[in-house]
Amino acid sequence: MKPAGALAILLVLLAGIAITAHLSTTDLEFSRYNAGWTGTSGFFSDLERRGARDLGSYDDLVGRSDTTLLLIAPNGSFSPGEIARVREFLREGNNTVFVADETGESESLLAGLSSRVRVRPGAVCSAEMEFWDYYTVIAYPRGSDPLIGNVSSLTFNRPSSVTGGEVLVATTLISWVDANDNYHLDENETLSSYGLLSGERLGNGTLYVLSDPSLCINGMRDARLSGDNGVFLAQLLSLHPDLLVEQTHSLTGRADPVLAAVLWVKKTTIITISALIGSVLLVAVAFWRRWI
Repeated sequence: MKPAGALAILLVLLAGIAITAHLSTTDLEFSRYNAGWTGTSGFFSDLERRGARDLGSYDDLVGRSDTTLLLIAPNGSFSPGEIARVREFLREGNNTVFVADETGESESLLAGLSSRVRVRPGAVCSAEMEFWDYYTVIAYPRGSDPLIGNVSSLTFNRPSSVTGGEVLVATTLISWVDANDNYHLDENETLSSYGLLSGERLGNGTLYVLSDPSLCINGMRDARLSGDNGVFLAQLLSLHPDLLVEQTHSLTGRADPVLAAVLWVKKTTIITISALIGSVLLVAVAFWRRWI
């Protein structure tokens, strides 16, 4: 093979790798494919290292024990059948369901599970803060639940609040809900302590509801924070030996149309192999005369 032909083939391959890498990312908030500040790529890398699997169907919950089901940034309502499977999952096994929601999208699931916990949308501010930013709230553990062991504090990013159940993490009394998003404490906004994480026993299982999925984003996971966010996430992933991640109703599974097509091709072995063979043939046809 002539040097020019080898160089051309190398450039084509490098261009293909670069294009694939570019198309395999997104800037969608909470997406597992977003490597930026608002994405959850780092958290999902941790999940992969721990052998976590995506929940393909809610029927896969049947008969499981000693398993944690994660639902980060829920999006959309849950069907009666899906709720029934989660309820059975909690009732029959030593299992845990962890929901991280700031918008209230988990309402249908929590109500269907007969849980007392609810997410109350509305950004919580606090004078106990990180980066001199009222929205970057520092909150503290209560009680001795295994999920908050070894955690001295957590740092949140515009959290909502939770009510009901046993409050496990709460703000200090110098906190308020910023009802009009003006960043300041107004006359109609009350200083109080707000719950940010609640736990509840349901059947033989445990339900946790966190009012800020931002704890899982790259920016809050990797930043130098005073809170023990990394310790908290590590303990969450260590509650049970088995981990399942819900993707049907989660913003973490989002991808734009181009990325979705790339991911579909990656998951389809035959198409991937065919595309690779086709690319090689195209290169061969283009440069066959130079090979002689």
